[in-house]
Amino acid sequence: MTSDSIALATHDPLMVVDPTLNDDGYPPQFCPLMNDLNEDPAECALGITNVVETSPGQGVLYFLLNHRPDGNNTLVGAGVATVHLKHHTYPPSPSIKRLGQYWWDATTEPWYGDICALHWKGHVYAYGHGGADNPWVYLARVRHDEASLLECYEYWNGLVWQKERLNATSLGEVESVFWQINQGQVVWSNYFGCLMFIYCDNWMNSKVLMKTSQKPEGPWSEPTTLYQATPLQEGSSIYAAVPHPYFDESGKTLVVTFTNHPNTVQAIRIAFD
Repeated sequence: MTSDSIALATHDPLMVVDPTLNDDGYPPQFCPLMNDLNEDPAECALGITNVVETSPGQGVLYFLLNHRPDGNNTLVGAGVATVHLKHHTYPPSPSIKRLGQYWWDATTEPWYGDICALHWKGHVYAYGHGGADNPWVYLARVRHDEASLLECYEYWNGLVWQKERLNATSLGEVESVFWQINQGQVVWSNYFGCLMFIYCDNWMNSKVLMKTSQKPEGPWSEPTTLYQATPLQEGSSIYAAVPHPYFDESGKTLVVTFTNHPNTVQAIRIAFD
């Protein structure tokens, strides 16, 4: 089965261009499973982040490997893949290469990149959940031109950046940047002159929320509710809110998409005062 795919944005937030389709007319798996490591598509899946540009036509994304036979999830590890976009064809053609099976062990380290990734002032930042029983979110970073080198990454310990990798079994609030996050994305706002984290939390309340900060590691503000959505089904909720600042680079308005369970993507445009 296909667990991830890629599409190209258009001027309509609810319309994308699929650069490739399989023989059945569906988007194929983008970040690949590795047959030589016995990653069976019937039992393994990959969750991926947005692609972060590191140079023109080049970028990285972060993935989280999930072993889920019979629907029972066992998260294996988080890793990095490089992405190349060929511009001489239409639609532009992306290619991808995973840099190993995974880099960060999901049982002992945060799942870097499973929430979002950001290019900011020469660095790539990867936000990730702390683990299955950890409600906190942790942060790693690397120089954008060294994003494919594991040894070049640094980790936020709550006070400073350090080279030593964090052990998730002993982490808590001190080292974290967020708490009880579903998914979202950090972007820069030209209107407010700060970073904004647009997201859904874990409380199943169907809210699109915002936090602000001057730095990717924070400190971050208390949340502000931007939009109260209506679930499509009783007892359900929205999830995976994603901002799209390129629709209005002034930042006066912001388009946000989210998924309204079951599997309906919706878009809103928020106008700031």
